[in-house]
Formats: sequence, C-alpha cells, structure tokens
Amino acid sequence: MAADGDEAGRNAPEKPARGGLDRLFDFEHPFFRPLWLRIAIVLVCLGWAGLEIAAGSAGWAMLFGGLGLFSGYRFFFGYRPRDKP
Repeated sequence: MAADGDEAGRNAPEKPARGGLDRLFDFEHPFFRPLWLRIAIVLVCLGWAGLEIAAGSAGWAMLFGGLGLFSGYRFFFGYRPRDKP
C-alpha cells in the first residue's frame, strides 16, 4: 500500500470542474482571443443598452447594460486565454 503523500497529487484533476455561468458563457474560448472582438462585444452590449434607455425600456436596458458590464469585466480583468486544442 502506498503512503498518503505518494497519491496526494496523482488523481487530482488539472483544472477544477467548470459549472454555473462558466459553462454557459465560456469567455476564455479561443474565439475571443482577438482584442478587437472583445472590445466590439462590450461596446455593442453597452450601445444597445443606451438605445433601450432612449426607447424608454428600462428592463431591457438593465439586461444589456449588465451583460455589457459583466462581459467587460470578464474580458478585460479576468481573461486568461486557453491554448488551442
């Protein structure tokens, strides 16, 4: 029988299991690697929120504004690109 120290790291997964929003929105997919694309996605979401505010739709404006802010945070502060498979 092997000692506990020998098997401690052998069966541990390399990455933690992804769940929740990370599975729904994969912000680290290689598709999002170009900076211009990440900037465009954030600007489109925030711009759409501005149009919804101008149209008087506060609910849709909050949805797209929140999506724009969340994606901006994930793309510019939490972005760690994966290597191509």
